Amino acid sequence: MWLRRVLATGLTVAIFIFMGSSSPSHAQSGTHVYMLRGFMNVFSMGLDSLAQKLEEGGIRTSVANHFAWSSYAQDAIGKYKSGKVRSIIIIGHSLGGGAALSMAEQLREAKVPVSLVITLDPVGTPQAPANVRRLINLYVSNGMGSKVERSSKFRGSLVNSDQKDKPDIGHVSITTAFQRKLLGYVRSAATSSRPRNASVPETTTQ
Repeated sequence: MWLRRVLATGLTVAIFIFMGSSSPSHAQSGTHVYMLRGFMNVFSMGLDSLAQKLEEGGIRTSVANHFAWSSYAQDAIGKYKSGKVRSIIIIGHSLGGGAALSMAEQLREAKVPVSLVITLDPVGTPQAPANVRRLINLYVSNGMGSKVERSSKFRGSLVNSDQKDKPDIGHVSITTAFQRKLLGYVRSAATSSRPRNASVPETTTQ
């Protein structure tokens, strides 16, 4: 009887160790994704579901209102300079899109690179900072969103993808419509300090 209990206990421990070793590790990814919602948070809920999927895949993700961009910038600067994070990714929707670029600019001032910025129908007149390696902007030009322009010293990859010809894509739905593509962009950036090219939605303009 006691032998059976010992064997059962050993088997349970072995299964626990196996499951633990196969589960994703935030530490191993070396990537932190910062997400910034738009006005009142409620119109950017697609970011929350995206964050959950990234966390389940082992990529540490933080989500907050666009007002948090400056505190997020300080957090990212500290983690990068301490070696805790090697790849910073910023995603923002609506007002959060403009805030994402303000955050990237603050990181530029601290000499911290940004692997990837994704803006979803950003509001304002945004520009891509020079420290961003790749920027993907999905927007609806006949709605609230804006095209992202290059700053004078920007040398990275910039893609503006206008969704105006897609009637099912709007200012709110854009946060949920491209979940699979957004996951692909983030995972690509997370596996390389210089992200590999990923496919971009149709109607792309440079």
